[in-house]
Amino acid sequence: MNQAMIMELQEKYSISNQLEEQFNLISQQVNELEDFGVHLSELDSSNENEILASLGKGVYIPSTIKEKELYVNVGSGIFVKKKPGEAKKVVEGQLKELAKAREELAERIEGLNEEMRELMQKLETEKAK
Repeated sequence: MNQAMIMELQEKYSISNQLEEQFNLISQQVNELEDFGVHLSELDSSNENEILASLGKGVYIPSTIKEKELYVNVGSGIFVKKKPGEAKKVVEGQLKELAKAREELAERIEGLNEEMRELMQKLETEKAK
């Protein structure tokens, strides 16, 4: 019985680690979206017509803003024009979904941790016999 409990404990530990990795990834995405929302607000309220546009990997190019409408990828390579305020609403919706997913993961991790504590107590009880 001890061996089966140890294997179950190892399996739960592995699942818990995977869920924690997902939790951390979602947290990172939340942080990135929050930063993006701030940038959208700054763009919307700014009267500047020049910005540094990111080309990726920390490389930027000076750019002139001709209009404040953004091209937003809505999936499957389809882009829709949106104003910064409209794009920010999309970001807020995504943040709500990610927050919900993060909360569900946290609950699952907590449940698994509780199950692992119970298994460890059972193992210690068996060991003491």
